[in-house]
Amino acid sequence: MQFGYVLAGQYLPQDDPQVKLREAIEQVRAAKQAGFTSIWATQHFLADFQFMQTLPFLARLSAEADGMAVGSGILIATLYNPVLLAEEVATLDVLTGGRFVLGVGAGYRDKEFEAFGVPKNERLGRLAETIDLQRKLWSGEKVTYHGKYLHLDDAQMQMPPVQGAKLPVWIGAQGPKGIKQAAELGDEWLVSPELSMATIAERQPIYRDALPEGVAPEDRMYPALRETFAAKSHEDAVRIARAALETKYAAYASWGHEVGSFDDMAKASFILGSVDDCVEQVERYGTELGTKFLGTRMQWPGLAQRDVLDSIAAFAEVIERSAS
Repeated sequence: MQFGYVLAGQYLPQDDPQVKLREAIEQVRAAKQAGFTSIWATQHFLADFQFMQTLPFLARLSAEADGMAVGSGILIATLYNPVLLAEEVATLDVLTGGRFVLGVGAGYRDKEFEAFGVPKNERLGRLAETIDLQRKLWSGEKVTYHGKYLHLDDAQMQMPPVQGAKLPVWIGAQGPKGIKQAAELGDEWLVSPELSMATIAERQPIYRDALPEGVAPEDRMYPALRETFAAKSHEDAVRIARAALETKYAAYASWGHEVGSFDDMAKASFILGSVDDCVEQVERYGTELGTKFLGTRMQWPGLAQRDVLDSIAAFAEVIERSAS
């Protein structure tokens, strides 16, 4: 099992963002020391919170993450000009020494699509063309492309990614169409944090059945993002994390995202509890779902930095025991 540390980059409106940036840098350093092998950041636009935008945020944090992989989890690729996205991803791949993972999704918030002037009903088609065009541009060859939504003539990147066209693309999706697309076009299906283990198990056959010929299901990592908090006991973990997680998921609900109650998700979707509790839950992902990567998010709007750092430190034992 590999473990990534996910920085939400989301803060309450009254927070000082410069202080929060310093805290994020401190979290990356702590995560590296704890044994996490990658860092990740999320994305939304015009959110209810202050929101560090993903690519510049990761560019700054990568300076503290030497030797770690760096990933977007996820970037709303349908809202990007494909050339801008390809150039910025190439830059991040250079900054990270060829360790960047592009996590993308189609998006779901009406407000974001309206603000960018992109029809929401085109999102899956646009995502497919964006991924296709990214890989062509990353090759460093001249590209002429005319799809249904995206068009480009005689374009060539002079600085392709270190990984070239093989730069990993992980696709976040929840519904059958998106999961099928993740299998057909992506290197992995990246599971969002609110999906329960039971729901993941129900939908994995959609993913496996849609994998291209020659791709063995057992060779996939089945990565999952999880809200995670490690404390002295399950009760302590729930007590400390509850208010911040409820704040975060109330925003998700207001955006039209389907979420359950905190108590239901704490049982079915989150990884919360003592080190022993967390080890047991992590092992279930490996044995029941074949998960080889967990992206753990421990920072939500309103949670104190001391609590975040304590959870990272406690989770170091989870990582150590999971490796034995």
